[in-house]
Amino acid sequence: MPILGIDYNKCINCKKCIMQCTAKFWDEGDKVVFDDKYKSCILCGHCIAVCPEDAILHEKMGSEPYTYAEIINPFEYIPYEKMFNFLNSIRSTREYKKDKVPDELLRKIVRAMQIGPTGSNMRDQKFKVITDPELLKAIGKAVLDERLKLVAEDPAFMERQKIADERYSNPLYHDAPAIIIMYCSGSNSMDHYNIGIGVTYGRLVAHSLGLGTVWNGYTSGMLEQHKEIIKLAEVRGKSWGVLEVGYPAVKYERVPPRPEKKINGLD
Repeated sequence: MPILGIDYNKCINCKKCIMQCTAKFWDEGDKVVFDDKYKSCILCGHCIAVCPEDAILHEKMGSEPYTYAEIINPFEYIPYEKMFNFLNSIRSTREYKKDKVPDELLRKIVRAMQIGPTGSNMRDQKFKVITDPELLKAIGKAVLDERLKLVAEDPAFMERQKIADERYSNPLYHDAPAIIIMYCSGSNSMDHYNIGIGVTYGRLVAHSLGLGTVWNGYTSGMLEQHKEIIKLAEVRGKSWGVLEVGYPAVKYERVPPRPEKKINGLD
């Protein structure tokens, strides 16, 4: 049981943990008591995060908790205007430099993908980083071969594919030096959402590191349908997110137009 209880030498009886988790923390007047008698704690860590005195005892939950000055008011850390412009500057990258992405940066991206929220705090996703050029080509060809079976009669697609074949040595991945596969069992109705959130976290961090990304939906779709591609990639699961990663060989000068949708419920 990773949440062990409360350090009463630190606890000031503020009861903030009770407000975060009414089923496990109990107010006994002169003190707060932790009791997970049904073993139903989902390890969200909100009790640890909210405690002003760091009085929640825990073990084997992963990385150690830490704090920083702006955590109380994160809007002071990244104001809305900067955050909005940062989000608006992210593009799907389909032109990459030949430079290899250092393992240290790939680890940072995967770490960001791991901390995204998940339904019921499941956190059962797994990750595979592929940087071997020959394996990338083999997976790319296998996925594209299956894709072409479905769209061989589509002249627009075939024309685009002919151009891509001439431009790239690995057209499916646009010659990206790395892909990150995020996957899980698919047994939970939230798995696809969890994958989407994780991939988005990865894209945000990659952008902050000067890297370009694109979510490769073709690979995700074919992994769901073809066991031989799963075997080639050496991953197992039923929900997939595949992220191309590399140094972008293109610079964007402005934000393209995006329509503002009507918001029901707001004037």
